Amino acid sequence: MTNWQHIIDHFLRMSDSEGECDHYSPAGASEESLARLESELGISLPSELREFYLHSDGLGLVPRDGSSMPLFVRPTHELVEYMQFCRSSFSGTHPVYAHRYFPCVDWYNGDSSGFMLDSDGRFVEGIYTFSHESYSYDADQDAGEFLIAHADSLAALLNPE
Repeated sequence: MTNWQHIIDHFLRMSDSEGECDHYSPAGASEESLARLESELGISLPSELREFYLHSDGLGLVPRDGSSMPLFVRPTHELVEYMQFCRSSFSGTHPVYAHRYFPCVDWYNGDSSGFMLDSDGRFVEGIYTFSHESYSYDADQDAGEFLIAHADSLAALLNPE
């Protein structure tokens, strides 16, 4: 089992080494709320993401100056809307890949990261990043040019040691 607390602590320490932000890592989501989320999505969450959410319902830094900034790993109550938003970036040209993309990480710059389904509806190993700068709004563009393998797992993305 993944030591999520260690990974989260390391991520927050490395992301805010000066201690300028409040650290957002709330208690985990309940089994009931995850079941509702999966029902709304129409699919079971990837096991690693489900495990993460059972430990912490989101992750990120909150500026103390009162400005709002999206959270790095979106909490479950934001996930459906966030997925729809991210998928809409390329659903017009690559609807099949947009439907298979399950983003949960917000890079704050138009990029997102998350899990991918294969053509058989099974989650592929690893985390993929949608790179908005690599996307050309061209249906003939290979999806691999803007949906890029980024890390072996969510744990590796958060703690790349």
